[in-house]
Amino acid sequence: MKLSICYIIENENNIFFKASLKSALEIADEVIIVDGGSNDGTFELIDSFNDSRIKVIHKRYEHEYLGANGKQRNEYLKYAIGDWILVLDADEIVDDYGFLLKEIMKD
Repeated sequence: MKLSICYIIENENNIFFKASLKSALEIADEVIIVDGGSNDGTFELIDSFNDSRIKVIHKRYEHEYLGANGKQRNEYLKYAIGDWILVLDADEIVDDYGFLLKEIMKD
């Protein structure tokens, strides 16, 4: 079984997103990042991982509309190939429970 980890981000060039992405890559088969229009070096941070499992989708965030998160989520669902999808915020880190999830998925 494959695990897709998905993010919705905008301007996350910081140590928290770096740590989150690093932890996600330890268990994910793919990481899908829907970016709402970052202009702060976020892409350089993502590129620094040099990992082909990371896919970035550019979908401008529609802040003025209710339901913008839903539109962003629908976007990553178009691309996710995993049997399981784990949604993380840019400041969330996968800990040992993430590794336990990956083990359960093997059964």
